[in-house]
Amino acid sequence: MKAVAAALAVCTSFLAASVVLAQSRNSDKPAVGATPTYDPAIYAELQKAPEKARNRANPLQNDPDAVTAGAILFEQHCADVMVTLREVARRDRASALPKFKAPRQARFSGS
Repeated sequence: MKAVAAALAVCTSFLAASVVLAQSRNSDKPAVGATPTYDPAIYAELQKAPEKARNRANPLQNDPDAVTAGAILFEQHCADVMVTLREVARRDRASALPKFKAPRQARFSGS
C-alpha cells in the first residue's frame, strides 16, 4: 500500500511540474479571447492603402452574419486555389524525397 501511495505522489508531482512548465512556456502568448495588440509589422500592407480608405469604418464590424458571408465567399472564390496550392506543395515534397526501390524478394525452392 505504501508503494502505491508513493507512486501516486510521484505521479502527482510530475503532473504539477509539467503544468507549471507548460504555463511558463505559454506566458508570452496572449490568452484565447484576449484583445490582440496592435503590431505595425502585421498591418504594414494596410498602411499602404490611401488615407481616405484607411479612415473608413468597417460597415460589417457589428454584423454577426458577416463571418458566414465571408466563409461563403471564400468557398466560392478561394477554396479551389488553396486546394490546388496544397496539392502542388504535397507533390513537390514528394518529388524531393529520394526514390527507393523495394528489394526483390528471394525465391527459394521448396524442398
